Amino acid sequence: MGCRFLLLFAVCGIGSSKDFQNLSGICGGSILFPVHRLDDTEVMNILWTREDAEHKTKILADLKNDRLNVIFKKFQGRLQLQNSGYSLHMSNLEMGDSGIYKALIFTDGDTIELKYRLQVNERNNSNRGSYIWMNILIGLIIVCIFNEETI
Repeated sequence: MGCRFLLLFAVCGIGSSKDFQNLSGICGGSILFPVHRLDDTEVMNILWTREDAEHKTKILADLKNDRLNVIFKKFQGRLQLQNSGYSLHMSNLEMGDSGIYKALIFTDGDTIELKYRLQVNERNNSNRGSYIWMNILIGLIIVCIFNEETI
C-alpha cells in the first residue's frame, strides 16, 4: 500500500509565546514540530507533552543529553529528532493525534514553552479516481501519437 508522505515545516522563532503554532497533517503522513537552536544558550532538557481530550497533560518524550526518550507508548517508533536535535518529527499520523502539544525547553537560565495545535485530516481519496483516469488518458494519447508517427 503506497502512502503519501507529507512533511510540513512551519516557520517559528523560539521564544516565550502564548500563541499556538497551527500544524496540519494527513493521516498516514508525517509532521514536524519545529524548535530552532538557540545561540549562546545551553539547552539542558526538552519535555514534549500532549493534552488529551480531558485536558490532562501527558508526557510524550523527554530530550536529555541529545537522547530522545519516548515515554508515551502510543508514540514509540513514531517520534524522531530533526534539525540539529531539537525539532520533533512524528510519523504515521493517526486521526487521534490531533490536539495540543507543547515543548518545554529548559535552558541554563530560563524555561521556554512552545505550543502547537495539530490537526490531522483524513486522506482525500475523492480525487484519486480522477487522477488515475487522467493518467490513463494521457498514456493512451501518447500511444496514439507514437503509433501515428510510426505508420
